[in-house]
This record gives sequence, C-alpha cells and structure tokens, in this order.
Amino acid sequence: MTSAKLFSKVLKMDFRQRAWSFLLGFIVFFLKLPVTYLLMMGNAVGADPIRAILVGQEMFPRGDIMMFMITVTAACICAPSGFTYLFKRPGTDYYHSLPVRRETLFAAKYTNGVLIYLLSLGLNMLFTVILAASRGGLAGGVLQRMVFVAAANVVLYLLLYSSALAAVLLTGR
Repeated sequence: MTSAKLFSKVLKMDFRQRAWSFLLGFIVFFLKLPVTYLLMMGNAVGADPIRAILVGQEMFPRGDIMMFMITVTAACICAPSGFTYLFKRPGTDYYHSLPVRRETLFAAKYTNGVLIYLLSLGLNMLFTVILAASRGGLAGGVLQRMVFVAAANVVLYLLLYSSALAAVLLTGR
C-alpha cells in the first residue's frame, strides 16, 4: 500500500472523517458573508450600485473582529479534530499499524485542515462576489478589500492552526 496515490487516498479518508468541520465552517462563513451582505443590502427592489459598493466596503473593514474570531475558532477546532486518535490508545495503535509513512499521514492531515478552511472561506467569498455583482456593487475597491481580508485571515489561520497543531501533538500519547 505504499503507492504514489497513497497521499490522495489518505487525504480522501481523512476528509470523509472530518466532513463535519467543513460543513460547520461553511455554515458559519455563509452566515457571516453572503447572508450578512443580503441583510445589509435590505430588500431594495432595483439594483443600486452605489449602495451595493458602500455595503461591500462596509462589510469588509480592515480590522474585522468577527472574521478574526471565526478564524481563531476554526483553527482551534480543526487542529485537534484531525489528531483525536492521539488521545485514545486503540486509535493510536490503529494509525501506527497502517503501512503509511508518518510524514505522509501528517502531511495529509495538515493539508486537509488547511483545505477545510480554504474551501469554506473561498466558496462563501465566491457567493458574496456573485451577490455583489448581481447588485452592481462589484468595484475594484470592494474586490481589493475582500482579497485583503481573505489573505489576512488565511495567514492568521495558518499561524494559529500550526500553533494549535503543535500543542495537540505535544500533548498526545
């Protein structure tokens, strides 16, 4: 079972086990991004591009504390969820009996934790861009703010996820 496709097999298996964290992140980001955009726009019948641009700029401030809290929470949830087997003796024995190199197993679980966050954030950012474009509020300033907020939160997530992962690995059996 040491084939070239082993990494992708472990990645798929781990994603199936951690699908709940992807769904949780997707729902939280869905409520934060597209739903908040629609609530801030109100029920205006016609497309008002100036209002849509202002709402888009207001929705993505430089120091968004709510996005910060979502990112911190996601990192603190995703890091232990991938390595819960370390805290149970039978789980540790099972994973150590797999004919997989430890580096491959760790890389797959680490990559999956990052992909879970990136997919849930990216899909909801895409939905928000589509909503803004449908309302006429897709301006360069709004896109620039969205990219900045997304990039800052991804960097923050990587830092916090790696730190929380180190803590989980150091405290496991």
